[in-house]
Amino acid sequence: MLDGNYGGVYERRHNSLRGAEGGCMGASRCFMDQRRSGRSGWSGKPRPVWWIGPALATCFFLLANGEPGSADRTTTRHLSFDDRVRHQIVIAQVYDSYLLGNSRPSDPDELHSLAMEQVRTYLKKNAALEKLWGLQINPAMLHAELERMAARTKAPDRLRALFSALGNDQAIIEECLVRPLLVERLIQDRFANDPTIHGATRARAEAIQDQLSGGHLDPEAPHPARSVTVFNDTNLHQSSGRVAPMTPIRLIRTPMGPETAWPQKAFGAWRRRFDLRLGAAYSLVGEPDKFVVTAALPAAGTGYRFASYVITKESFASWWERSERSFDANLEFETTATNGVLPVLSEASTGCVDDTWFSPLSVQGAPRSRWGHTMVWTGTHMIVWGGYDGLVYPMIGGRYDPTTDTWSTDLGNVPRGRSDHTAAWTGARMVIWGGNDPPFGVLNSGARYDPARNEWTPTSVVNAPTPRQGHTAIWTGEHMIVWGGSANSDDPSNSGGLYDPIADSWTATSLVEAPPARVFHRAAWTGKDMVVWGGREGGTWGGDPAFTSGGRYDPVNNVWRATSTSGAPSGRTDFSAVWTDRDFVVWGGSPEPAWPYGSGGRYDPDLDSWQPTSIVGAPYSRWVEPGVWTGSHMVIWGGYGGENENDGGRYDPIGDTWSPTSLVGAPTPRLGHRAVWTGNLMIVWGGFNRDTFEIVQDSGAYCGCAESTFFRDSDGDGWGDPLAAVRGCVPPAGHVPSSGDCDDSDATTWRAPGEVPDLQFVDDSLLQWSAVPDPGANAVVYDLIASPVPSRFTDIAWCVAADIPFTSHADAALPEPGSAFHYLVRGTNSCPGGEGTLGVTSNGIPRSGRTCP
Repeated sequence: MLDGNYGGVYERRHNSLRGAEGGCMGASRCFMDQRRSGRSGWSGKPRPVWWIGPALATCFFLLANGEPGSADRTTTRHLSFDDRVRHQIVIAQVYDSYLLGNSRPSDPDELHSLAMEQVRTYLKKNAALEKLWGLQINPAMLHAELERMAARTKAPDRLRALFSALGNDQAIIEECLVRPLLVERLIQDRFANDPTIHGATRARAEAIQDQLSGGHLDPEAPHPARSVTVFNDTNLHQSSGRVAPMTPIRLIRTPMGPETAWPQKAFGAWRRRFDLRLGAAYSLVGEPDKFVVTAALPAAGTGYRFASYVITKESFASWWERSERSFDANLEFETTATNGVLPVLSEASTGCVDDTWFSPLSVQGAPRSRWGHTMVWTGTHMIVWGGYDGLVYPMIGGRYDPTTDTWSTDLGNVPRGRSDHTAAWTGARMVIWGGNDPPFGVLNSGARYDPARNEWTPTSVVNAPTPRQGHTAIWTGEHMIVWGGSANSDDPSNSGGLYDPIADSWTATSLVEAPPARVFHRAAWTGKDMVVWGGREGGTWGGDPAFTSGGRYDPVNNVWRATSTSGAPSGRTDFSAVWTDRDFVVWGGSPEPAWPYGSGGRYDPDLDSWQPTSIVGAPYSRWVEPGVWTGSHMVIWGGYGGENENDGGRYDPIGDTWSPTSLVGAPTPRLGHRAVWTGNLMIVWGGFNRDTFEIVQDSGAYCGCAESTFFRDSDGDGWGDPLAAVRGCVPPAGHVPSSGDCDDSDATTWRAPGEVPDLQFVDDSLLQWSAVPDPGANAVVYDLIASPVPSRFTDIAWCVAADIPFTSHADAALPEPGSAFHYLVRGTNSCPGGEGTLGVTSNGIPRSGRTCP
């Protein structure tokens, strides 16, 4: 019988015991036989029996107390600091397994140190909630948050993986997964609305309000905190009964100074946000990150003018840095789970249904919406940073986790706010660069954000490209390449730079045969070249041609080659573009100032040739800033085509066909938004409504497929390398759904064998077992291991036989009276390290055993 382990309680003489543990019984994993001699009644000859003792008691103990999640129970325990660190490491390892291009070294000491700091931080924040705001997180709050996560998760498979890694133990899950996230959201909320912490900042805003009311401050006079907003009918003109875009759209997209022009119909949105009243006094509105004082100015023609004074609150990161030492990371609260039943996960089978909209992202703890921002997908989180909220360039970003449907806006001590910058994910950090930060102007600075450490580091400015916005940036796997863009509307550039985030250094891109200077183009990385295309020569509306030309840049040789213009689409800006692993696909956009296009093209860099995209079934023509590649389709959604659009389309480049995206549950119409692809979801966030000019606060999660994991299969044996995994809708070329290949260069071996089933004695000395159901290779042999102690198959065990080519072996040796021998059988094959598994214990711990010989 087994030593209290799942998979093999078997008693030769008492069949009634079979199945007693509902998984502890049966012979499918029965690896051990225990024999003793000297049993009376055996006709004077020792005969083998299965020994039953403490092991069976262990099985019954597990049954009486219930499997995790099998029955209601209440547990109370105290977790030590080390316990929490251990569980934090487990959580980090689960998340790290999903990181895209993970380039962070898995140093155990570094991981342990980072986990210690994370645990210490959330325990200190927990103490701060109690000490400053009298808020004690109780078991009911933790369980309610767990229920919310389970109901709203956008990645149930990953949440299930986290539950499993934490032993499906409700108390551990609520304490080590839920508490840190709940603490983070609550402390951010309490901090943002605390009248004491922000009292001095509010007093500064009230002083400005008093000066305006008393006539001591002229609202027309320059002031460091002042900007002017104009609402004027002349910002738009009518054409054929539809609103045509004119200069203000570009001003809205990239405000060039302290005065911003808006259409007069946007006044309603501002009035709701700031309680504006024409001819009234000077309002003061508090927002999570700032106080805003507004003052009406003399009318501009038929429009309205307002001066706004923005007094920014202290950031949470700054406050916490100087305050955290006031709080102890105490462990004095009890850890209590109200019951042992874990909540049912939403859409448990697939995570989402193709061509449907999931429930929107949580708004609890989310940053204020905006446009002109950047978003990257890390493989585990969506990181939002920068942009313009209609008044300021916020220095508050957000980190969204679809697994738990939670936000964190504490992104450390952030760099300068900006709009129309670029961002790239390196596998360990998000790198942002360039952009516009009025009134300081266009920037050539940037920063690297490390989400694991929640810290920003500036990028070097030595040899960095000149300041610019409207540029592109792509990640090659080693470098971020920045190219094009402009510091002002009259000075576009055809220069760029390669940034090495590890060395923090820049190298200029060649100017030899580089494409003509341009702004608002698009770029993609093909695996060996950067392709750039489209855009226009100047940064203002009208008069500047949109390019049909482009270029391919080889960063290894620092060489440019022109892209063919034969068959290329019409020149355009603000279009959608994706790389499909074969083609560079563009669609939509506008030649300016004419109406937007509903057409596109596919560029094959190997053949240097263009093919048009079908227009049959394509969405209505529009500017489309975001576009995502799912692995099989380009998905576009939203944008502006003269009307607000909240529809979209999916383009199949292989079949050259379009299909519409569902309208059921779609977010509100918008443009200026951003989108990322998570592997099965397109997440849409930010932007503004073109009809009302309100910044939209809702979001969307569009299911584009049922996500799967695929593994690189270099030898074509149908088994992939477990260390070379990707997530997506369809397997990329050379990838398969089955993992475990131990030698991906040899098609005759693919993995270690599976477990050996059905070990038993067929007579006094002959052991017999069944062949492993999964041989993992073309030939399997077996090792037979014995030990006098069932828990010590490594140090005091011996090999009865090695490389047995059959599924049976005789062992005539008998233990001394009153003792027992315990046996394990393991399959092996010619795979390097091809020693098969020995099963797991009842606690789920993999069993170990010595090697043979």
